[in-house]
Amino acid sequence: MEPSFWADPINIFLLVLFAGLLGCSAFFSGTEVAMFSLNQIQLQQMAKEKHPRLALIRRLLSDPRNLIATILIGNELVNVAASNISATLLIKFLGGEDKWWVNIFIMLPILLLVGEITPKTIAVRNNIAFAGIVAPIIASFMTFITPLRRVVRWVANIFITMIVGPQTEKQQTVTEEMVRSLTEQATQDGVLDETEREYIHNIFVFGNSRVQDIMVPRARIIFLPKQSTWQDAIAAFQQTGLTRIPVYEGHRDDILGILHVRDMIKVGPELAKSPQGWMSLLRKPYFVVGNRLVSDLFQTFRERNLSHAMVVDEFGGLIGLVTMDHLLGTIFGDLHSPPTNVLPAAASPQTADGCYLLDGILSLTGFNQLTGSNIDIPDVQVETLAGAILYHLGELPAQGQKVIFSGWEFHASEVENNRITKVRACRLSTVTYGKQPELPPATTSVPLIASQAEPLSNAQTTENKEL
Repeated sequence: MEPSFWADPINIFLLVLFAGLLGCSAFFSGTEVAMFSLNQIQLQQMAKEKHPRLALIRRLLSDPRNLIATILIGNELVNVAASNISATLLIKFLGGEDKWWVNIFIMLPILLLVGEITPKTIAVRNNIAFAGIVAPIIASFMTFITPLRRVVRWVANIFITMIVGPQTEKQQTVTEEMVRSLTEQATQDGVLDETEREYIHNIFVFGNSRVQDIMVPRARIIFLPKQSTWQDAIAAFQQTGLTRIPVYEGHRDDILGILHVRDMIKVGPELAKSPQGWMSLLRKPYFVVGNRLVSDLFQTFRERNLSHAMVVDEFGGLIGLVTMDHLLGTIFGDLHSPPTNVLPAAASPQTADGCYLLDGILSLTGFNQLTGSNIDIPDVQVETLAGAILYHLGELPAQGQKVIFSGWEFHASEVENNRITKVRACRLSTVTYGKQPELPPATTSVPLIASQAEPLSNAQTTENKEL
């Protein structure tokens, strides 16, 4: 050690300057973390509290590239300067320029501890307070180094363009996956309960679902022919409990209108005298294609004050019916009755021999949940148990005909009007049986409408009811 080291005022000045540069390094490191860790919720909290520096912080964050460039330029300048001063002091203190390498082992822990870890830890724990303190200082420094910052950004842009190509449109800052992840984290932390989590996830399902995914299929709609009398119409409402029924002429694809029970009640005495006086009460039906987004139809329902629509395919054929309740049910579930894709234990269809007696229109999802199976038919639009049987047979089965697949033996117990109305399902002791194809495991799960274990006529009466 040089004997005159502490007596030299220049060395004392360099030590003080070195300490100041370390403080500046801590300032820039903490500023980076504090500013960029602020989220929208914290900014809204600052707005409610009328934080005096909120406007300045928002202005700085509105141009993040300039802000990060300013912080990094300042941090690099003070770190390089501190390292050079440290090397100079060590050479003077130890004597001999061959001791320069000692500076590496001294500066590395000092910069990590004082210039990086400590200030960043403090800043991330108190980012609102830290950002409020440093905002005016970093704003002034940003203005001061504007020429240098522009040169650095210009050079950086050249290298970035060479590596990743020209700048594209600004990417979406908040994605669906981010919201889903935050929702899961909030549920684990107890901020949201399971019901709230499900509602949030269902909002994305709502935005991506098609009308044909949630509609009541044509086979389950109650219709009223045009030639029906006033008494027939009244009886239909009384027997089914519905509040509106589609009326057709000739063929069920030719819908004349929708008959509302409220309209019949209002003008009943006057029109009851005429057998078909109720025809004047029909409301014009609204038709929608099956591949339309549920969210778009919901907006249309609101704008036109509609509560239901008839669903048609690309050829104009009627394929189903959808109501406002079905749309809202995509988010909130069944609004008025238990889910129909799961059979309640009280109405278990299992027979004494361990088999199941089921409606043909039971969804594959409902069957899987009831029996613990995993039947799925990828890449084919098959939604129901009857559809799966038709898919494997390739033709309409005769009553009592059976088919085996996925470890089950299915019997077409009842076949009426070209439809499989009842199915008897028996689990096999082994999956391999004969040469029937084995379906691959399910890859997706689509919520489908399914009936409970009751006569089809009863299940039908709840599907196009105004709930």
